[in-house]
Amino acid sequence: MATRLIRWLIFSVVVSLVPLLLAYAWDQTRGGSPTLVSILSKGDLLLISTALAAAAIGDLLPAAQGMPFRAALAGGGCIVSVLFGSSYYAAIVTGSVARPDLVADYSIALFGMTLLSGASCVLMAEATR
Repeated sequence: MATRLIRWLIFSVVVSLVPLLLAYAWDQTRGGSPTLVSILSKGDLLLISTALAAAAIGDLLPAAQGMPFRAALAGGGCIVSVLFGSSYYAAIVTGSVARPDLVADYSIALFGMTLLSGASCVLMAEATR
């Protein structure tokens, strides 16, 4: 069971964060002084969270019948991640958000919630296979 979770963490979570690491390195290479806020204020982590949550929901749906409460809890967390992440990203790209520091904070919070609910979905899906 842990194998599927480890695979998800490495190939879905870690690989999806590579563009953010590259943005940091690229900014440093050009002589900039990147910060967490400067990297996360564009909303990229929101998109990553949205994609991870949507994939976790896809894993969970076929397995959800045997554990309705846990599936509703984990799947509900992923649905909130998808809805909030995509809506907030839309607000960012239209220029409606004026506080980059809050974008970074909300992005980190949503990513944490997505990791928790997404990992739960992956574990429940694996438990039924």
